[in-house]
Amino acid sequence: MAVNFVLTEALDVPPGDPLGRTWVGWKATATDDELWEINRGVWTLGSRVEGERIATLSFGGRVQVVAEIDGRTRHDVDGATKWALLGRVLRPGDPVHDALKGRPTPRHRNPVGYFDTAALDSLPAAERAGLDRRERVTMVVTWNPERWNPDGWAETVYPRDVEAVESGRILRGQWATGNRKTGIEPGDRVFFLRQGPEPRGIIGSGTAASRIFPAEQWDDKCADEDANYVLIDWDTLLLPEDGLPHAFLVGQIPEGGGWRPQSSGWVLPPRAAAKLEKLWADHLGHPVPCRHAVRLGRVGRWIPRGAGRSKTPRRTG
Repeated sequence: MAVNFVLTEALDVPPGDPLGRTWVGWKATATDDELWEINRGVWTLGSRVEGERIATLSFGGRVQVVAEIDGRTRHDVDGATKWALLGRVLRPGDPVHDALKGRPTPRHRNPVGYFDTAALDSLPAAERAGLDRRERVTMVVTWNPERWNPDGWAETVYPRDVEAVESGRILRGQWATGNRKTGIEPGDRVFFLRQGPEPRGIIGSGTAASRIFPAEQWDDKCADEDANYVLIDWDTLLLPEDGLPHAFLVGQIPEGGGWRPQSSGWVLPPRAAAKLEKLWADHLGHPVPCRHAVRLGRVGRWIPRGAGRSKTPRRTG
């Protein structure tokens, strides 16, 4: 089993906190390590937690941080016994992290809950470290402003997010993967292809932060059906006129076909993916920054779900 702590939006903590914190909860600008250090305590925990090895922090109904428990410390708060966990945040590539990051969490009224991780609990740390890693997949997600541009998103919101990422932050959000439901894991490479009217081409890159999951449809014409989404940490976003042009992609990477995929979630052949990575770095004038060297920026700020049905952010393909 894994113990899961449900986070709410960040709240200030009054002076005298046993862990010396000034706030607790979820902040989009916080790193996984910061979120763990802030939210690993103090909680009311029963004896059940003593045998658990995995702890998760969830927000918005999905696992955001995965950690391995090393121990716990006791704290007396207002005459009640509280506990804070000790542990380390797991990284992409660790099979426990990759299996849990981004997955839906069970609904509980209590902010402390548990879910079954029996298959993961049985993996020794040494075996986990030696497991063969799958080769990273490169997926292309697409956007056609002629099909999706609510409230002038392309002209208003997107340019502001380009500036945010350009300032050195990673923007986490989700984007539709079309008919693709599987085959993407946390850590896989993602490129953002603008289709439709010129300028067409690659205008962004990032890293998958989850597996593919179903959620409410972005397209009002298919409102009765779920759509498939993946969480993405965008490391680079460009204005369309600054992108890697479609004609250049066709000429330099013929393995990619006509670079007009019918839907989002298109997985490139390995040779085409390697070429695209090099062309992208050449186009930017520098290698893409390592995702762990950059502070995480805003989360889920891109596209509001279709036609005013909800304020929950959504991405569309």
